Amino acid sequence: MDTIMPFSKKNQTILSLIAAIAWFIAGGLL
Repeated sequence: MDTIMPFSKKNQTILSLIAAIAWFIAGGLL
């Protein structure tokens, strides 16, 4: 569990970064 926890936190941060970039690109295109 201890090794999975930090990975999930890292994954969440990466996902939010990708979402923010995708949102920015979508806004620029629209």
